[in-house]
This record gives sequence, structure tokens and C-alpha cells, in this order.
Amino acid sequence: LIEDASASSTAFMSHIASGAKKAAHAAPSMPRLLDLALGMSETGIVEAACVFNALEQLVETCTIADCTDVFTWVESKRSRLRSESLWRRGKLVMLRTCNELQRRLSKTADTVLRGRVLLLLSSLYPLSERSALNLGGNYNVGNTVELDTRHFNADTPKESGKKGSSDGTEDGVVVDGAFYETFWSLQKFFGNPPEALESPSGWNHFVKSLSAVLDNFETHRLDKTAGASGTAPDHSIDPDVGTKYLTAAPLLHL
Repeated sequence: LIEDASASSTAFMSHIASGAKKAAHAAPSMPRLLDLALGMSETGIVEAACVFNALEQLVETCTIADCTDVFTWVESKRSRLRSESLWRRGKLVMLRTCNELQRRLSKTADTVLRGRVLLLLSSLYPLSERSALNLGGNYNVGNTVELDTRHFNADTPKESGKKGSSDGTEDGVVVDGAFYETFWSLQKFFGNPPEALESPSGWNHFVKSLSAVLDNFETHRLDKTAGASGTAPDHSIDPDVGTKYLTAAPLLHL
């Protein structure tokens, strides 16, 4: 079926086998094959993991577009796939299939499908699942934050963003360089908590920085009308570009 669908340049999940095209109201062949594998696995005619093995092989040969269609079938059969008789034998295969699919998906271009995969895994596996636990307590220390140092001197606050400048900010934006660095320095402790406990100086730095940020927050009153401007959101931004943190200095006052 896969070779036949590839030769005819049709989507796997909508392809109709050449022998079935003669029949009236012929249904796509791949969903029927998966339904048959699921039914036979449920009744014990074949091994319980048969349907999971079929899904794994299918996902391995699919393009990303076809994987989306295959995953739609998986979501529609979720309640049957997680039945005790099937899930006990197929949960490791399903986990391997989803992990391999996640490795193939782009973190910027395929965010919707990546989210659907994660939602499925969270609904199928309990929170106590061993494969989902960070047993070693490891942290992603490579996840660094790039600071914006173009607009100020770290020792003194300066005015940033002249009208018509390349960064597009307005007049009168004051950036406190010392507070800017204090605010974003907390991210290294949030990204790697043991760093705050490795030495007394690390803990003191963390507490001092956190206290300074909280004290600054207390001096700003929330404006309930700030988000009620009624302006439409800008949809001209490239959807393939994901923003990590808005660390631009002129945005600190927000």
C-alpha cells in the first residue's frame, strides 16, 4: 500500500488500493488496514502489539504531512488503544513511535503536531511513568538567555530608543541597566537551580536579586485598562519563527 500510494503521489491515509477502486464507494485502504489490525489485536487473533507495530512502521515511512493524517487516526482510536489488553503489550512501542516522530518534527514549523503528540502522551501515560521522570535531576544548562546590551551602560540607566531608530521604540523609554541585568540574572538560577546551592555566594546572589525584583514589582500598580486598547493583533509575523524570551532592553518597563 505504501509503495502504491507513493507511486501515485497520493496521501497514505486517503489512498485507495488499485484492486479496491473498482468497488463502489470504496474507502481509503490504509485506515481500513489499521482498523483491521486493531480489531484483530483486540480479539486475540494476532498479537496484542500488532496494531502498534503497524503504526510504528507506517510512521517511519511517512512524510510529515502523512504523519499528521496517521496521528489523526491514532487520536480517534485512543480509548481502544489504551485498553488494558492492548496497552500492556504496546505501550513501549507507542512511546518509541512518538519519540521518533518528535525527533523528526521541527520545533518551529511543526509546533501544532508536536503539541498534539505531547497531549496524546500525557493522556496515555500516568505522571509516574518512569520514562517521563528526570531521575538524574539533570538540567538543560545549554538553554541560555541572550541579553540586550545595546541600549545602556550596566552602571547607569539611560534613555533608549530614539524615534525612528531601527529598534522601533518610542521616545522616553528609560532602561535601568543595573535592574535589567539583575532581572535576567535570575534566569540562570531558574534554568539550573543547583547553581544557587553550590556556594554561599550563589545563594546570596539569588536571594539579593530576587528581593530586588520583587521590591521593584511592588512599586508598580497594575493598570486594568492597559490591555483594553482594542487594537487588532499583528498577524504579519513569520509563523515559523518562535520567540524564546523578550529580552530587548526597551521592553523591560512592561
